[in-house]
Amino acid sequence: MNHLFNLIRELGYQLPQISYDEWYSQLINLMQKSADKKLEIMSAFFPPTSQQKIPEPKFDYQNTVKGLFGANINCPPINEKLLSQYFKNDNFIYSK
Repeated sequence: MNHLFNLIRELGYQLPQISYDEWYSQLINLMQKSADKKLEIMSAFFPPTSQQKIPEPKFDYQNTVKGLFGANINCPPINEKLLSQYFKNDNFIYSK
């Protein structure tokens, strides 16, 4: 994950490195201030403290590739080049 976060920083986005406990606290504060229930739903996926081990997510698109088999649609590999295209496009991700 550090590699992904470093790439995002290199592309000019401010992404401070904070502890899990601080991040979770900010998530809860935003959730309480927001009328948007999406944050509340998301918070259910994370334990309240860093004492519990959270597995690092694995990014895999093999099911997508299998589902598109024969459709003449190619999925590019998820790598720095692809992510750079998304993060450099201000219409895709909130601007810096």
